[in-house]
Amino acid sequence: MADENITREYAHAVPLNAISAFGLGPFGARGERRERDLSYEATSQQGLAVAYNTSGLVVRQLVELIWAHGGRMDAEQLRAQTAPADPALLSVEIERAVVARLFEDRGDGSVELGETFSEYLAPFELGLTDTKSLTSDAMGAICRNLGVENPIPTRKAERVAAIIAAFDAPGATEGLEAKVGPVAWKLFHDIVDSAGTGIAHASSVGIHGNIHAVGPSPFSNRISHEGATKALHDLACHGLIGVESWEGQVWIWAEAYRVLGRPIYRDWSMAPRPTPVRIDSGTAAVPEVVTAMTAALEHWDEIAPKVLKNDEPRLAKAAVAALARTTGVSTTTAELLSGVAINHGLLLRNVTGASGRGRNRRVDAVWRPDPQLVEVWKSLSTAQRWALIVSGWSSPVDRSHRSQLQVNRHLVAWELADLEPGLGFDDTATFGQWLGDHYCDLGHCDAVAEVIEELRVLGLVPAQGAFGFTDVARALLADPASAEDAFGGSVDEVIVQPDMTIVVPPDLDAELASRLREISVVDSEGAVTVLRLDETRITKRCQAGTSAEDIVGFLADVSSVELSDGVIHLVRDAADKANRVSILEATSLVVTADPGDLQVAMSLKSAKLTKVADTVAISPLTPARLRQALDRRDLHPKIVTIGEQPAARTASDEAEVLARRAEELRRYVARSPNRHTSAIADRLDQNAAELADVGGRLTVSGPLVLTPDIVEGV
Repeated sequence: MADENITREYAHAVPLNAISAFGLGPFGARGERRERDLSYEATSQQGLAVAYNTSGLVVRQLVELIWAHGGRMDAEQLRAQTAPADPALLSVEIERAVVARLFEDRGDGSVELGETFSEYLAPFELGLTDTKSLTSDAMGAICRNLGVENPIPTRKAERVAAIIAAFDAPGATEGLEAKVGPVAWKLFHDIVDSAGTGIAHASSVGIHGNIHAVGPSPFSNRISHEGATKALHDLACHGLIGVESWEGQVWIWAEAYRVLGRPIYRDWSMAPRPTPVRIDSGTAAVPEVVTAMTAALEHWDEIAPKVLKNDEPRLAKAAVAALARTTGVSTTTAELLSGVAINHGLLLRNVTGASGRGRNRRVDAVWRPDPQLVEVWKSLSTAQRWALIVSGWSSPVDRSHRSQLQVNRHLVAWELADLEPGLGFDDTATFGQWLGDHYCDLGHCDAVAEVIEELRVLGLVPAQGAFGFTDVARALLADPASAEDAFGGSVDEVIVQPDMTIVVPPDLDAELASRLREISVVDSEGAVTVLRLDETRITKRCQAGTSAEDIVGFLADVSSVELSDGVIHLVRDAADKANRVSILEATSLVVTADPGDLQVAMSLKSAKLTKVADTVAISPLTPARLRQALDRRDLHPKIVTIGEQPAARTASDEAEVLARRAEELRRYVARSPNRHTSAIADRLDQNAAELADVGGRLTVSGPLVLTPDIVEGV
């Protein structure tokens, strides 16, 4: 199997392993391609784990059944245990497991676990043959309850054999049902339905309270039980179930499956794959997320969010909500922007203080934009920015924090890319249920719904209605360089109407569309997009350094009709708010240009303002919280920093730190040669060189997601 290509057949069976082989996804090595390394992807510990954890409901149940039968089931056993299943579905899923190297194909109707996969599975079996299952005395008690003829065998192995013989005797199922009674027999089946071949908590089958005295022993007849606990005790005393009293766990002994009288699993259903529908795949417009990133970087430059105490590379929910409020985007968009910014290093961890020693040491840090990378970001075209954002979404830099959401991003992308161009699905819930069942355990319907929402925000699928990759999205995901032609608009005119709306043609120049999005919000989308000038966004742009006359001049240049007086007044009034109210970072000192504005601010109790002059007030709130309060009165204050602030860290600073560490390690190696330490120093130097390449860090290349077409081209 060495030096074997990743085939389309294998990629369809285990897409995550194929994705990893191409250096993509949460399990791939960033920047590395292992197209000819199927043997590693299919048989490594990681590859087997991924294959099993995305094998789907049917295959996972089959694995548990085969393992419970000693690693192999003949054709007759398979038919008996899968009688409730759809034969066509079962055949397809078994073939998929064979391709995934989970099963061996013997060609005689039997099913056997793959040799390597069997070695991967934990050597764990809930059987009486396990030497630690029950004591010899407990086995003797079970033999007596089952009516094993005297003399009872003395050796433990012989007692287990006698129990198995009793289970295999003709009429054993009916006899045991009569012995334990209907209540206990129903409980027996309930435990099987709940635990399958595994373990269930007693509460899942209606057993609550103390079960410490439950189970076979030489003295079990001296203990009285009532209700459900008595039924549980009777089952345990007849060798049908096992009980772990301290954890409150119950299970079926593997030897007892033969008296069950029915298949272990009765539900073999899976949600059917939804039928693809036609989508609007030809429309290409600048996604709002592209222009929102610039606004987000300006927001973080003004208010640096705190780093989580566990150092996880994401923003706290409160910081995400604050970004959404300030920039006027959805929470999903704000969370997406913060994740992409951290992934690409646009946001860097800056230490602000430290206290304590040893285990009590605490380091305070905030996320601040990297000035060098922000300048590179500003120099990128709209199409390049879009490609960069999609790249950060699809390929997280830090793979030490893998999440189920990242896995589902690539599973959804694989399935959408596998459709013919122009096709998609019309119902998120139906698609999510199918994908969750098909790629169970890692696939999940809730994560799929979140991914679809992200794809709409990213502009990779239509903003509403049926979802599927647009033509532009397919080109971008396969080759980010094609992003330059994504918004191939040559039109440089819009219609700025007196009612503050802007009629935008579908083929408007991308740079113009991006600038319009900075000062407006979407009013409606369709064949023609309608934007509406937004006072808050205009105010934010003016606070960032743009003047009212610049905005008026821009609108006059792009509008095919003359600007109305109302539009001009709206822009100037919004710009006038940019510097009317300021918050100085002292205690939170509020300074207004107009005494009337201060009166408006004072009327807000949550601001906790104390007036010290006609245009000055102080508040105990932090500048960020105070601005949040004043925004409710439509004041949109600007935060002004007093005094010298430490410069934000840059990628170059990080590179210097890594280079110094590498040099220290090399000096150590010179005194005491160590190959491992030398390799660490080499990696540090490599990381330092990558950080120092400021321009290259925001350059996107290669496919962003794996598609079946790419696999076929290898």
